[in-house]
Amino acid sequence: MAHEEAHVAHHETSLWSLPVGLVLLVLSLAVVAYFEWGWSLVGLILAGVALVLLVIGVIGWPMSTSQRSYGSFLMYVPLK
Repeated sequence: MAHEEAHVAHHETSLWSLPVGLVLLVLSLAVVAYFEWGWSLVGLILAGVALVLLVIGVIGWPMSTSQRSYGSFLMYVPLK
């Protein structure tokens, strides 16, 4: 009974998944603007914004994981 009370689930969340998720929204708007509406400049700008969001999310997400206590993605290394 005491062991069950001592073990508490700990969920870690990261905000770095938000830019990666927004890539789908911005990229779909870029495709619609470029092909359907005929606004080629707006479509290209939105595609560039989607690319920047993807790069930011892909770079930031592993950094937030490595700051928690993982020195490598393959093995657990506690930071001192």
